Amino acid sequence: MYLTRWTIAGTKKSAALYKSKKSNNGWGDPVLLDSTINMSGSNTQQPFVMPDGKYLLFSSNREGGFGGFDLWQARLDNEGNVISGTAENLGANINTKFDEQAPYYHSASSTLVFSSNGYVGMGGFDFYSSKGSINNWSKPVNMGYPLNSVKDDIYFTTNGGAKNILGDVMFSSDRESDCCLDMFVLTKERPIKNIIGVVVDCETNQPIKGAKVEITNSSRNIVSSNTTGTDGSYGFTIDDFDNFTSSASAEGYHSNSVQTSAITNDEITNQTLNVLCLQKIPPPPPPKVDTVVVMDNIYFEFNKATILPESYAAIDEQIVTMMNKYPTMVIEIGGHTDSKGNDAYNMKLSQARAEAVKKYLESKGIASERMVAVGYGETKPIAPNEINGKDNPEGRKKNRRTEFKVLHY
Repeated sequence: MYLTRWTIAGTKKSAALYKSKKSNNGWGDPVLLDSTINMSGSNTQQPFVMPDGKYLLFSSNREGGFGGFDLWQARLDNEGNVISGTAENLGANINTKFDEQAPYYHSASSTLVFSSNGYVGMGGFDFYSSKGSINNWSKPVNMGYPLNSVKDDIYFTTNGGAKNILGDVMFSSDRESDCCLDMFVLTKERPIKNIIGVVVDCETNQPIKGAKVEITNSSRNIVSSNTTGTDGSYGFTIDDFDNFTSSASAEGYHSNSVQTSAITNDEITNQTLNVLCLQKIPPPPPPKVDTVVVMDNIYFEFNKATILPESYAAIDEQIVTMMNKYPTMVIEIGGHTDSKGNDAYNMKLSQARAEAVKKYLESKGIASERMVAVGYGETKPIAPNEINGKDNPEGRKKNRRTEFKVLHY
């Protein structure tokens, strides 16, 4: 452990750094560090060991600085001892001709925090922050109110995370005292981030309603699942901005994804994701002329031409949709039976059933001149009604069918 020890000789008060080692019997007597740290005729104070254990930071008004107290560094060996002759000034980017004191390094955000009265600030000593690492420090920035005050603010430590160094701070200040430093705590609550996005048609740029959107972060975890509204937009809230990947899908469109880089300014609370556009899936080509399609799930009453109600959905899906999609298409509706019964009866029944389907289609708005109803009876089987002289129920079932064939456009 490195510590500051003060001594008073008459009216003169001096500070120097000491080292104490811990054993099973507790902490040993502090030992004064050599001239690498404690230069004769100077004051040295406020030690801080860097988190990797390789450097000791401290404040001293020793010779070779820029004036007043400066921040210095010295290398440590693997046992945590100062390596002789390695003390160096942190440089003009950190130190001024006045006083810089109480260094602290927040490894989560790579931030050096110290107090200084040498920059333009709010009061006496203010807290300043500098991003970087040993021998590579950025220009210090005043950490502002409410951390700083019009009086002296010095000695800083935090348990805050990488994106919120002020999330859990303890510091000293004489802002509420006439003489001395008191201890204060500060907790900065980060605002919730509002994320919005929009899904549009790639060709028309019109919003797509009902698109399903999934957002994943840089760790590939799903952070939000949304469905777009009538304006094609979606939104969600989150604690932190991140590099997001937005993936969207919608009926009739190819799926697509897009990446958005995170906003790094923590004071901003809103982020708009990149516009996500979806490409329409081209419609399949119309059926060719003479194409024959067996209409599934179309049922009639036994020995009658009355369509059973459970058949309507299949007719709507298979034929009405197709006829509306291709308004110039003309079809033949073909009725077929198996070989049960005589030929004349089967021909009449199949014709009646084809006519019944045509009549239903007319009720759905399909023009009569676009349809021809033809009964084929048992003349065009697609499976054997008998096999080796024995009845074939499965074959007969296939032969009892309704078909449509494309005649022309």
